[in-house]
Amino acid sequence: MSHRVVVPVLATAALLSWGAAACYQDDATGLAGGPGSPDSVYILGTSSMLVGDTTKIEAIVVNAQHQREPSPTVAWATLDTAVLSLTDSMRAGKYAWVSSRTVGTGRVVARSGSLSDTLVITVAPDSTPAGRRARAPR
Repeated sequence: MSHRVVVPVLATAALLSWGAAACYQDDATGLAGGPGSPDSVYILGTSSMLVGDTTKIEAIVVNAQHQREPSPTVAWATLDTAVLSLTDSMRAGKYAWVSSRTVGTGRVVARSGSLSDTLVITVAPDSTPAGRRARAPR
C-alpha cells in the first residue's frame, strides 16, 4: 500500500520566485533601475466573474533585488469599460475594485513605472434567481 503526501504550495510565493528570477536584470549592466525600482509587476485576481459582481484585485510589484514593494505606486486602467468598471483603492494604489457590467471579456492593467501587467477577466451571466443572489458588501 502506498501513501501519497500532498504538500501545499503558496501560489503567490511560487509566482514571485519564478517571475522575479525570470525578469531579473543585473544592476551592473545598467539595464535595471536603481534600488527599489520596479522590475516586475503582477496582478493577483480572479479570471472570471458573474455580471453584477465586484471583487478586489492586487498589484504585486517586485524590485530588482527580488523584494516585494510594500507600498508601490500603481496606476490602474480598464481597457474594456463596457464590460468592467474599476475603482482604485486609496492604499498606495496597490489594490483596486473591479465590477462586472455585462457579459464579455474585459482587461485590467496595472502599471508601475514603465512596467505593467494585464489581467483578463471573463464575465458570465448570473442565472441565480433574483431572490437568492448573495452580493458582497460594497
